[in-house]
Amino acid sequence: MHATVRSVIEAAANQDNEVCILDTEASPEHLSRGTAQYADAMLCIVEPYYKSLETGRRMAVLGRDLGLERVALVANKVRDERELEAVRKFAETHDLEIAGIIPFDEQMPGAERAEASPVDFAPGTKAVAAIGEMARRVAAGNGGSIPSPAPPETADAAGNGGSIPSPAPPETADAAGNGDSIAKPLSLEET
Repeated sequence: MHATVRSVIEAAANQDNEVCILDTEASPEHLSRGTAQYADAMLCIVEPYYKSLETGRRMAVLGRDLGLERVALVANKVRDERELEAVRKFAETHDLEIAGIIPFDEQMPGAERAEASPVDFAPGTKAVAAIGEMARRVAAGNGGSIPSPAPPETADAAGNGGSIPSPAPPETADAAGNGDSIAKPLSLEET
């Protein structure tokens, strides 16, 4: 598999007008197998919780150690300003860029269940719009740093605009676990 991936990357790396985006597994193994050799950038997808952010930081360090100059985080499933601020503080503390901010969107699990691309399943959502905008910025950033994202538009839990509701206090979390009862956003005071 890795030889095939390297062949695709190598072929794409020779074309100035083409962009090749690889969605690799959440593991450092692909970096140790040489798939990063032809990469121009590495985006580490993180969620606004400490373990995810720390894993993203470690992957970014490994990518830089392998010679990748353009390494950045993508904050995924961001529900509110508190979570966004936690990601920004973490990135600043660890000298990491943020290439994109993808709001939490209730439509995305439906796309998974339908085995469909989010673009095909729910093309009008804020999350899909944020992904598209980030892809355009990253593709346009060839040769330089990854352009900074614009501040995210707020969206409700379904990705429909308006303000992002704050997670419910633990005692009011619903049966599906929505709210703070399962995972707590990162606080730098806790690190």
